[in-house]
Amino acid sequence: MKPFCKNLSRPPALENRDKYKRTNMQSKFKDILHYLISFIPFISLISFLFLPCLCVGQSAKVDSLTKALKTAKNACPEPCPGDTTRIKLLNALGWQLMYQNPDTAILLGKQALALAERLPRAGSPSSRVSGSRGEVFIANSHNKLGVYYWLKGDYPRSLSHHFKALEIGEAILSEAKELPDQAGAKKQIAVSLGNIGMVYDSQGDYPSALKHYFEALEIF
Repeated sequence: MKPFCKNLSRPPALENRDKYKRTNMQSKFKDILHYLISFIPFISLISFLFLPCLCVGQSAKVDSLTKALKTAKNACPEPCPGDTTRIKLLNALGWQLMYQNPDTAILLGKQALALAERLPRAGSPSSRVSGSRGEVFIANSHNKLGVYYWLKGDYPRSLSHHFKALEIGEAILSEAKELPDQAGAKKQIAVSLGNIGMVYDSQGDYPSALKHYFEALEIF
């Protein structure tokens, strides 16, 4: 007696249906792929048209900052104590140029730092004038110089500037009595810590990078 066994083979109709489904799915996938590929020239064209707009926009901003800087310099010839406008403009112009010309950005940052070091410091009668406290502008200039040197791959100098900015921020926080001053100092410290982490990250020192990143996050 032959053992009873179900015929487990699929009917030809079902096999043909599955084959049709697979073929249909493959065809749809190819259609979608071709559809996406067809957008590549369009995306390239948009990029080609859009990128010059960005460059023109940046160029216009650089021109505007350069003109404003000349105006500020003429309004307050050297030596010009308390010239916070020029410090802000120098740092803003350097920030705009840092990718295309980091050497020029460094030069502008050094000029901003030199002017910031002439501003009134803590304890002087005019140090509490809004926006004129020297330490704040010095720390900001150090942080920007640190970023410029990081872009050039000069990590030791970058860290030196960021640690100076961090030290100044901590000193400001220790002396700050009003909430706005405390908030500003904390922001300065967090930015410096984040920048230090960024440099360590670029050096491949990931434990130090994470340490400073987390310290910055705790403040934010």
